[in-house]
Amino acid sequence: MGLIRLLLAISVITAHSSSILGLNFIQGQLAVEVFFMISGFYMALILTEKYHQSKTFFTNRLLKIFPTYWFVLILCLIYQLIHYFVHPTSPDILGFFNPNYHLNLLSSLFFLIPNLIILGLDTNLFFGLNPHTGILFFTSNFRLFTPKSYEFNLIPQAWSLSLELMFYLFAPLLNKLKTKSLLLIMSLSLVLRLLLYSKGLNHDPWSYRFFPTELIFFVAGILMYRIYQHIKDKQLKLFSFYSFIFYLSYLISYQFLPHERTKQIILFLFSFTFLPFIFNFFKKNKFDRNLGELSYPVYICHFLIIDTITHFTQLNHTYLGIITIILSIFLSILLNKFIIQPIDNFRQSRLKI
Repeated sequence: MGLIRLLLAISVITAHSSSILGLNFIQGQLAVEVFFMISGFYMALILTEKYHQSKTFFTNRLLKIFPTYWFVLILCLIYQLIHYFVHPTSPDILGFFNPNYHLNLLSSLFFLIPNLIILGLDTNLFFGLNPHTGILFFTSNFRLFTPKSYEFNLIPQAWSLSLELMFYLFAPLLNKLKTKSLLLIMSLSLVLRLLLYSKGLNHDPWSYRFFPTELIFFVAGILMYRIYQHIKDKQLKLFSFYSFIFYLSYLISYQFLPHERTKQIILFLFSFTFLPFIFNFFKKNKFDRNLGELSYPVYICHFLIIDTITHFTQLNHTYLGIITIILSIFLSILLNKFIIQPIDNFRQSRLKI
């Protein structure tokens, strides 16, 4: 499933930059939600087969997420400082550095703390800021106001990590529930989404950044793992291989298919159905696993690379996507070698104690 994960990360990059030879793959929002499903699958997998203590699970997940995040956060801060001194009046500088935005103590902490601990990077997208008084206010659409909440996030796309961390808190409990209970939770999450949509809240951030309505995807991932448990010892290699080819073809051709809402639903149904078989087919493939390990650092560093290219070069926008992917993968290989892998070795050693 590593190639699929990397392709999803690339889909997010093209959504933030430009297409690759005319290909955008699936929308960034959909890629993130399929990531949530895969996250649910992997958390159920490791909770069932690796971790017997919740404490070890929680601390190992934090070690997986935070060192890479903090390293990229420092790089982003360095970039923002350079950008500020080179272009102090640029409208694209970080909100903390913008002289037109007044921040009081509460609003400063409200934006600063989530940048450090990740939790809350999604929450601030449900608030606006009065730039003259520094007072925060709840809003159903942050895009209607200036400044935009995400202008204070050093790594804007890291809001999804906040939802991931919240899921990790519930994952050990959810994984112990019976399938009927999980189906009930999915149903309640879906009903809440439909209710919000009926009230006109069918736009960003409600459409894919609100944890209660995104919980359906994480829980679906747990059920995907239970499907995998039933098939892992069966001789289904040919079907699993065809599942991979079919699913990969759907991702690549997605942008050319008609009926947006219908093909979104089909994407989630295909993900739920085929990903357990795809994982079963590739689970012993080291190359595929290494590709998957690049997906997180590619996802977390790509916005920094886009900003750097955009503001300090004259690169034709047509090539922004492909150059960003190349540089993101290169930086991710370095991050994986010098930060992620050494920490991962330590994480794995803790399971043997």
